[in-house]
Amino acid sequence: MNLTNNVIALACDSTTECMNKRQAPLTQAYRSGPEGAAGAMVVDYASTSSERVPAASPLYAEVRLTRHLPHSVPVGVHTAVGGECDFPTPGDLLCGALAACLDSTLRIIANKLGLVLRSLAVQVEGRVDVRGTLRVDKETPVAFQGFDVCVDIDAGDGDGKLVELLINAAEQSCIVLQTLRNPAACTLTTRVAGGLAPANTLEVRQQQPA
Repeated sequence: MNLTNNVIALACDSTTECMNKRQAPLTQAYRSGPEGAAGAMVVDYASTSSERVPAASPLYAEVRLTRHLPHSVPVGVHTAVGGECDFPTPGDLLCGALAACLDSTLRIIANKLGLVLRSLAVQVEGRVDVRGTLRVDKETPVAFQGFDVCVDIDAGDGDGKLVELLINAAEQSCIVLQTLRNPAACTLTTRVAGGLAPANTLEVRQQQPA
């Protein structure tokens, strides 16, 4: 059974789960004091490696999501910067992270509200002017210019006020959405080996939120 089929099977088995019951002991622990609150700090993880994709290849890479799962995602380069667009680009992964986070947040809150969703779809488009990264226009920022998110929900005959509450609560609780709106500090550590620089040289730069 492949990864997608595994997720589908697990999802079908979890439709009767109660998120209030699953989250109650967690929120109680997080409120109990400094020791319990320490458990609320989650460290997500992703990494790349040239173990299978040669580091000399400019068009392809692979990224492993989480520390413990063996699955990796192939990554390509957009045609706008000279790639082939034959695999998801880093921008696609960023849009995917936003779509996945908002989708799961909507599902969790709907469950907690007792709102049964018939269908749910989240679409994300990210707009970026590549003149910035290609250094052909000094006035163009090296960043996405914006994101457009579209959510389609069918709650059947569910209470309209509950649906409105769901949408507002999910917008406020979606971690990736709120991070993009309120950028977090980002540190960059670089270790350079070989004769180009002293071994184990560390360079740290920190970008503060705008």
